[in-house]
Amino acid sequence: MFRNHSRVSVARPVTVLLVFLNAIVLKYGLILGDDWYLLLPVTIPMLITSLVISPGKKP
Repeated sequence: MFRNHSRVSVARPVTVLLVFLNAIVLKYGLILGDDWYLLLPVTIPMLITSLVISPGKKP
């Protein structure tokens, strides 16, 4: 039986997860109160870092 030995990037699912997390923080900050916005200084740099590190499509 053959195995697939190609490398799988974890950066894309992490980036999608961080986009959803930022959307949730913004939504709850708007609806429930300003305390949720305190998470943005943590989540936005993580999102930017994952976007910079994530490998793009190579031609």
